[in-house]
Amino acid sequence: MQVSPYRRGKSLMAIYTDERPDLSRELPNWMFDERYCGEMRLGPPEISIAGLNELASALASFGATRARGARSRPSRKKEKGDAKQATSKSRPARPSVGASKS
Repeated sequence: MQVSPYRRGKSLMAIYTDERPDLSRELPNWMFDERYCGEMRLGPPEISIAGLNELASALASFGATRARGARSRPSRKKEKGDAKQATSKSRPARPSVGASKS
C-alpha cells in the first residue's frame, strides 16, 4: 500500500494498492493511527454479504438512471437583504393539538 501526501482535506489521506494501482481511495486519518486502531476489537458482522450486494445493486441502479453531469449547484440568484416580513401565506397542514376547528 502506498500513501499519498496529496489529499483534498486535512482529515483525509489517499492510498493506492498494488492490486489496483490505477485506483486511489481517500480514508480518514484516524484509520492510519496505530494507537486508535489498536483499541478496536472484532465483533460480529452487522450486515450480511447479501445485504451488501443488494446495496451495491441499488447504488449502481441510481448511477445508471442519473443524467450525466446532473449536479446540485448553489443558486446564483441574489437574495434581498432588506426583507421586512415573510411573504408566504402558508399555514400548517394539520391544526395543532387543542386548536379549534374552523
